[in-house]
Amino acid sequence: MSGAFSAAFSKAFDRGGTATLPKPPRGRLARLLTTPATIHTRTLHYRDEAGDEHYQDTDTDTMIHLAQKRRLEGSDGNPQTEEHLAFVAAGISLDGWTAITANGHRYEVIGPPWEVTNARTGQTDHIEATIRRTT
Repeated sequence: MSGAFSAAFSKAFDRGGTATLPKPPRGRLARLLTTPATIHTRTLHYRDEAGDEHYQDTDTDTMIHLAQKRRLEGSDGNPQTEEHLAFVAAGISLDGWTAITANGHRYEVIGPPWEVTNARTGQTDHIEATIRRTT
């Protein structure tokens, strides 16, 4: 396990987290996951008597890789829209409500992520998700 990868996960437990940790990536993917990030997930916690939904937010510190897909700039040269492909280790929960903080910016997942399956083992190798920069 790389030092940066294990440091990101131990940080979650320093805050009293109880998340089940995914297996650390191996091979080429492990060398790509070099960007520290926080994955912000929102799950339905309960519904009250009135039928109102109450959500629970969970933060998971991990390492990811960002590959820029598209960038549109305004006439002043400032980015107006940025989309990236995020590579995340298998076992991290992502969906359309997930946000990611990395490199001082916040990103939102666009559409359903793809769980990439290893053809030899049939196991999920990693997750790829298109994300859009929001800040």
